[in-house]
Amino acid sequence: MTIKTTGIVLKVQDYKEKDGLAWMLTQDQIVSVRVRGIQKESSKLRSGCQPFLYATWQIEERNQGPGLLIHATPICFFYRVMEDLTIQAFSFLLRDILLKTKSSPLLLEAFLEYLKAVQDQRNSVFAYGCFVLKEILCAEGIQPFVDGCTLCHRKDALETLSIKEGGFLCHYCNQNGIKMNKSDMRKVYLLFKASLKYIDVLIENCHFEIKDCIFWADWYERFEQTHLAGLKFLKTVVDL
Repeated sequence: MTIKTTGIVLKVQDYKEKDGLAWMLTQDQIVSVRVRGIQKESSKLRSGCQPFLYATWQIEERNQGPGLLIHATPICFFYRVMEDLTIQAFSFLLRDILLKTKSSPLLLEAFLEYLKAVQDQRNSVFAYGCFVLKEILCAEGIQPFVDGCTLCHRKDALETLSIKEGGFLCHYCNQNGIKMNKSDMRKVYLLFKASLKYIDVLIENCHFEIKDCIFWADWYERFEQTHLAGLKFLKTVVDL
């Protein structure tokens, strides 16, 4: 049986002497395929299997193992991902996290909008990056509690975001007394309440930097109890 699917190519790696394996983020799953002869310079499939390429794949399904890619149609290649080291490192970090996350239409749409922001060289690129991370945290059920104090659930006197407790803390539950800037708390609240449809409102009201993206990647690493080599590299790139 042959199927068609459209999405963003996340990863390609060599397989055996001449073939390769490739992964694509689609609306409902991460699709993996075997690509025959992709290591040959004359391969007609290579152009449709580049990381950060939005493409349509035609796949011959197999009873066991990954399907066989028989045709690939490039739609848009987001080549500017590779032009800035910080953007490149962060994009590959997002890629690595997405490969561990169950796909959804929201994730595909959010990652696609992030790549468009990179390609258009928008100042809001890290807002889109944080939005992708927000969707990942929500998909994994590890998003912070922002509707009040995570311990007593009171909605007033909120003064910090606690990684240890997994959300906002009020003045009475904040044992260490360290307060968070109110504008930063507002940014967290708006990020986790925003939908992609109204992301322009988020961008108008909040300024996002790479350090914000790193914060939420740290959050993911802690709550998923995993190690992200790409996160360590990104911190080296931005000297954090």
